[in-house]
Amino acid sequence: MSRPILILMLCVSGFVGRAPAATCAQEAPDSPPPEEPVGVEDEKPSSETDAPSSDDSPKLPAENEEPTFDWSGEVRLGWREVRVNGSEDQFDADLNLDRGFRILGTELEAFARRKDAPFDHLRARSSGIDDPFALAEIEIERFDLWTTRARWQKSDNLFGSVGEFHPYHSKRHLLDIGGGWTPNDAWSFDLDYRHQQRAGSSRPTRQVVGSAFIGGVAPFHERSHDIDLAIGFVPSEHTSFHLTGGWGTESRDDVRYFSGDLSPGAPLQPIERFDAEEHNQTTRLGGRGKLSPIPDELWIEGGIQYAYIRRDIDAEAQRLDFGSDASDQLFEDVSLEGSRVDADVELGLRPVEPLTWLTSYRRRVAVEDDDLRSVQISRDPPFSGAIMPSGFVAFNGVTTRLNAIASELDWQMLDELAVRAGYQYGEDHIKSGLAGIDQKVYHHGPSTGLTWRPNRRWRFDGDYRALDTTQPLTEASSADTDRFRARAEWLALDELSLSVSFDRTDRRQNTSALDTRSEAFNGTVSWTADEDTQVSAGVTWRQIRSRTRALYATPPPAAPFVVGYDGEEVVTHLDIVYDRLDPVSLTLDFTHVRLAGDFPYDLLDIAGGPSYALDASWRLGLEYRYRRYNERSATANDYDAEIWLATLVWTF
Repeated sequence: MSRPILILMLCVSGFVGRAPAATCAQEAPDSPPPEEPVGVEDEKPSSETDAPSSDDSPKLPAENEEPTFDWSGEVRLGWREVRVNGSEDQFDADLNLDRGFRILGTELEAFARRKDAPFDHLRARSSGIDDPFALAEIEIERFDLWTTRARWQKSDNLFGSVGEFHPYHSKRHLLDIGGGWTPNDAWSFDLDYRHQQRAGSSRPTRQVVGSAFIGGVAPFHERSHDIDLAIGFVPSEHTSFHLTGGWGTESRDDVRYFSGDLSPGAPLQPIERFDAEEHNQTTRLGGRGKLSPIPDELWIEGGIQYAYIRRDIDAEAQRLDFGSDASDQLFEDVSLEGSRVDADVELGLRPVEPLTWLTSYRRRVAVEDDDLRSVQISRDPPFSGAIMPSGFVAFNGVTTRLNAIASELDWQMLDELAVRAGYQYGEDHIKSGLAGIDQKVYHHGPSTGLTWRPNRRWRFDGDYRALDTTQPLTEASSADTDRFRARAEWLALDELSLSVSFDRTDRRQNTSALDTRSEAFNGTVSWTADEDTQVSAGVTWRQIRSRTRALYATPPPAAPFVVGYDGEEVVTHLDIVYDRLDPVSLTLDFTHVRLAGDFPYDLLDIAGGPSYALDASWRLGLEYRYRRYNERSATANDYDAEIWLATLVWTF
């Protein structure tokens, strides 16, 4: 390229880029004017006004003008109205849906587009704000380097199953905050903090001695804090090690205790006043590792976990003297200590490609205050004599030793068929000084299973497990348990599928024991005609039968008695989504639950409605829900409810 043409190009580029004009002026006189190209005279601009402007010249976007993130999300708002005719308490136990404005849910997600962004990915969502079941969580991460997360969950107004002896009500709040750091491929660190609060109106029984028990079935409050740290080290592709440590506290207060007798007709009697606080501290240390000396053919994996537990009970109560105002102190402060060790190891072997053999061994040793402790009181306890010696209340721990071994062989006979066979054996050794227990219980039994997939449209899965529990000194705890499960899936068409499952558990025990049999059948049909029409329908049948004979038929002259439960539950459901009437879509959900037996009830729940898409970002919806509950044997808890919900959804 000749020097005059080069100088001209520099001048033009300097003008377009707003370079100083002196640069061109200094260079131009040193060179003759460039030659005019042939045939381009008419294409030259006729005046300065016809020259292209610098504003019209193309410009590349600067790096800092590029969006930092790609954002997407959804916000669901609603207004709810509720009408209940009948038992509002039972409705609150089932749903407890409030009226008024609601934030039904939110979703937010972001991916970084630039390397200098503070993070690579963000995901946040919430649901059920101000409703009984609420959830909010967020996760932020820098890929392959660090991640941080937080989760808050609320579960209010939970009640026990129908027919439960004590109504169970709790409000539970859970906060979980954690994060991880992975500086390289070999090391990883993870820290997690959990805080939980639970308050309610009942507690399970805490101690059983003979036929008497002391249990909390009144208001209580629990709080817990837990911190866990995990360190991972992966020196090679086939070797890994993990160390864990943690510390936790748990406290309970506002507990009111009851005392009673489990003999037929014996009433529960409350202690006049009981103020109790229980504080537990737990320290945890553990480790886990995996070694593959022969990759894909031999591996060993195992771990050990140690926990130290300290329990302090601060209690004061009036003497249990019905019909009087006695105020003798019944309990004093008690401190208990305990420890628990869990260890397991697994050996895996794949001698040839179709065969895989796994053998695992697990051992647990739990000791809680192995020495007997007693607390003196000023007068005879109300449940002295046949139940426990007069003059003291004894607290002592229980020593439990568990040994279990299991072995399983998997054989991939064909590409379409795989079979499994295994055997398990376990031994429990329980020792309690207070109850005078020192016994061993043995568990053993085989297991088998198979998976068959003759083609891409059919699949069958089934397994059977048997467990025999024996106790050498007495037959009271001996039992036989059989469980059979099977599942079949059929993809009749690409749009139509059918799944059927069956589950049966049969537990048979000897004298003074519990017999239980449960069977369940589930069938579901799903049809997706296209992306605009989806239909799912199914039925679930479940039957439970239990029978308890001669439960705690002491002290004499109490006679043996039988407590049993017999129930059959049938659940049918139908779900339809129809979007072919664009911009209108329709939904319908139908559920019917029928329980027959000792605690019968009938439940009908129907919900559905239309929604209208205003544009690509906004959608209006209206849902109507009818719910009817009928116990059939009584009317105190029956109700029918109507719920209207108007929604507005914004998608961005």
